[in-house]
Amino acid sequence: MRATSIIILLLLTSMIAVASTVPRVNNPSPSSEPSKITGRIIVKFSDNTGLQLKTGNSGVVSFGHAAADEINRRHRITKVRPLINRSLSAVSANRFKNIMLVAVPDDAELDAVLAEYNAVPGVEYAEPEYTAELHTLSNDIYQSHQWGLQNDGQGHYFIIRNHGYENDKMVIVNGLPGADIKSGAVFQNPPDNTVTTVVAIIDTGVDTDHPDLAANMWINPGEIADNGIDDDHNGYVDDIFGWDFSPSSDLYNIDAGDNDPTDYYGHGTHCAGIVAAVGNNGIGIIGTAPDTKIMALKIFPSSLTSIMAMAIIYAADNGADVISMSFGLPYRSYLVEEALAYAHEKGVVLCASTGNSAIEEYNYPAGFETTIAIGASNDSDYVADFSTIGSHVDVCAPGLAILSLRADTTDMYEDEEPWVHIVGDEYYLASGTSMSCPMTAGLIAYLRSVSPGLLPEKVRRIIHETADDYIDPYGLGWNLPGWDMYSGYGRINLEQTLAAAPAVRTIINDPYINEIVNGAVEIRGIADGAGFESYTLEYGEGAEPAEYYPIAGLSTPVTNDILAGWNTSGLSGRYTLRLRSGGNNEYRRTVFV
Repeated sequence: MRATSIIILLLLTSMIAVASTVPRVNNPSPSSEPSKITGRIIVKFSDNTGLQLKTGNSGVVSFGHAAADEINRRHRITKVRPLINRSLSAVSANRFKNIMLVAVPDDAELDAVLAEYNAVPGVEYAEPEYTAELHTLSNDIYQSHQWGLQNDGQGHYFIIRNHGYENDKMVIVNGLPGADIKSGAVFQNPPDNTVTTVVAIIDTGVDTDHPDLAANMWINPGEIADNGIDDDHNGYVDDIFGWDFSPSSDLYNIDAGDNDPTDYYGHGTHCAGIVAAVGNNGIGIIGTAPDTKIMALKIFPSSLTSIMAMAIIYAADNGADVISMSFGLPYRSYLVEEALAYAHEKGVVLCASTGNSAIEEYNYPAGFETTIAIGASNDSDYVADFSTIGSHVDVCAPGLAILSLRADTTDMYEDEEPWVHIVGDEYYLASGTSMSCPMTAGLIAYLRSVSPGLLPEKVRRIIHETADDYIDPYGLGWNLPGWDMYSGYGRINLEQTLAAAPAVRTIINDPYINEIVNGAVEIRGIADGAGFESYTLEYGEGAEPAEYYPIAGLSTPVTNDILAGWNTSGLSGRYTLRLRSGGNNEYRRTVFV
């Protein structure tokens, strides 16, 4: 494995031989101790603590909190950084402003320091840092090999596993007709009046120049490239395609990370292609939602829980409709849970892979209640043998021998089977719930393009209700109608999902996210659809308003026009606009006044 990936515990599921075994049902607990990072902890103080970060003459950091400062002096804590730059506290929610990343010296006992911080009045929690693991295992010329999108029993690429190294073989096999997500009819007759959606890929980065993806990269509308200025005031300079949160320099530098989310491993690019590879361009493959835009958020190789949280917050603050997370760790991080709750409350749909352990266990973020947990199915229309099971599984999606994009010069399986998985130089065959997750994220992006503003829990219900039930999840003669711990509600179905979409569209197009406005502001967008009855437009103070104030309430539909005028006289700071139509559709946008 590459030197840059040493701390990543990869689950490359194409290394698992296809077998007839059934996952073991155990107590749903971690199968092994997660990878704890020595010398690094996360501490959250309550809002009324009044923190004032200072460094004394001895180099020891002071929080301006007597009990915590005594711990710092006793253990000589000299490196601390906020999770979010506190000088930009207006940009992100207040709930994150008092979260600190603390470096613990080598001669201090990590668990003892954690216990001391957790005993301090005013500390909400102190927890260790952990690393996550990746869950890998049209006229588009390779589309026939994308059995997960449309399976007519045609031949598709497959890897035959042999014992040992450098002896696997790529072959052509035939799947079971109908073992797909039913995209064929949708692609042949796509729905009208869709809007553009954004999927954030939190992963190893993305090859933003890939010829089958470049046209579908998200471009930050408020940022001017390469001018060295944070034009949109979101705390990130020149973040055109997203951000690299996985720094190679000092993790305690507040400016750690950079604006280049290039993928040097290949996993993130493969996931991005499953979501949004460009369709009908005469090359390669087609994505599940081929008009969706990809926001590239790189957290590997560092893969720390604090970095995961920062990426989730970024996605929520910068307009992602869906977040795809093909990774996990067997530890329930309070910080990651809090970041996910923040995104969920802002209307972002959260997708996470369950893992490839073939047993009952919880990996996080899939184990959190706010996420949609996705297992894997195979080309015979059963649950894949490697797919992790449990009471948290929502649905499954194709995850075996999935053809998608190859990041430039990468080979995810190069250590054991170099070159075997590469197709036509720019494409790659991989397996795992890592692949199932972005396929579901793409389906959700398509759903939200038809019914923008659809609330996350309504999205979840539609996916449950429209999935094709796996009554016999492993082909062993079982009879498990409805939800089960192996397949959830079954394999996702794009055609049925779109058919169940509420006929309402709710979106704010202007002003753009984080735009600076003043005076009389025209708010433009969409509030229409066959099921439209009325809409309300409101504003509230901050990223998480405690109260909203009315701007307008109308029963006349609006299509790409003025929703209302907003008088911002006397207002200053960050505000959230909220547009609601009916009980299922809501759209929020934040601006600066």
